[in-house]
Amino acid sequence: MKKISRRNFMFLSGMTTATMLAQTVQVEDIPLKSRKGTASSDPWIELNLENMSWNLSQIRKRVKVPIMAVIKANAYGHGLIEIGKHLEKVGIDTFMVGKLSEALLLREQGISPPILNFGPFASQDAEKIIKNNISQSVFNENVSSLNQTALKLRKKARIQIHVDTGMGRMGISFRDALPFIEASSQLKGIFIEGISTTLTEDDEFDRKQISRFLHICRRAKDKGISLGLKHAASSDGILNLSSSVLATGTTCLAWTDSTADTITPP
Repeated sequence: MKKISRRNFMFLSGMTTATMLAQTVQVEDIPLKSRKGTASSDPWIELNLENMSWNLSQIRKRVKVPIMAVIKANAYGHGLIEIGKHLEKVGIDTFMVGKLSEALLLREQGISPPILNFGPFASQDAEKIIKNNISQSVFNENVSSLNQTALKLRKKARIQIHVDTGMGRMGISFRDALPFIEASSQLKGIFIEGISTTLTEDDEFDRKQISRFLHICRRAKDKGISLGLKHAASSDGILNLSSSVLATGTTCLAWTDSTADTITPP
């Protein structure tokens, strides 16, 4: 099967979204079966939690840095709470979700590892984010609402700055990132916990993205700004471009789609 980069996928899906949604996508190595007594058009996904744990152990051996499990969209349909609790049990380092409601639900269920909300938030949600010890991905002026609320609460809002190094989906452009980082670092109610980018999964362009990302990190360091955790590698980057995980140093994270069948156990 020919590999398609995320950047090309976005271009194609932008033109053919309706067509793609109308088609059935076959996912390799995930058995789709019909329940007894139901129509064959009613499939479900069977996920082996032991296999998922084994996959995680193999990724840990490969990157030897903390792992961020992406469990957005109800853990890709596999059950946010079930997957979250299992990954916490096997010692996951941190979670990423796509909506604040997912982060809050994990906290309501007593799930304690760090959580990054990669999705948007409204200014009225700032207090919930801070009080529930949730990190928020930022790349625009919304950071000011977190700062104002944090000052009122006499706390610090933890943020992770997301930089668009060429993906073109979300984040502050790498050309504008340093001024944004400088401005955010001066906000009294803000603690910069990390910085991230998203690779396109085009091997050649990924290297250019990493170069841009590391250049920003070096510039910030030269200005005396601590960026904390640095993460860029998805499952594809972990398996195919290990430099994206290792080049950022000991404070980097690797992030993986938690339910993806990236490695098959023996």
